[in-house]
Amino acid sequence: MRGMRYSVKNVFADEDFVAFRFNDGRVLAVPKSWFPTLAGAPMAQLSNYHISPLGVHWPDLDEDISISGLLEGRGAQCVSSDVKAGLTCIRRLMGSV
Repeated sequence: MRGMRYSVKNVFADEDFVAFRFNDGRVLAVPKSWFPTLAGAPMAQLSNYHISPLGVHWPDLDEDISISGLLEGRGAQCVSSDVKAGLTCIRRLMGSV
């Protein structure tokens, strides 16, 4: 979709993944291990985030993740084979769990 501006609508984290829901309906779940600061953070700190036009910021953790980086897969590592955990995260984000 040429010219469309993508933005994050909301964020969800569980024990293994951080998921980002975009304004176009897409959900992108990535392993928390991609972001070491997020991987070791308590859920209360993960729940405190701010969305900007460029990405997501966690003020308690001083962590920023850009939308362009997420969509381009920058810094991507091998995704865990734990598909069930990923689906659980996505279902929670979508409100079906």
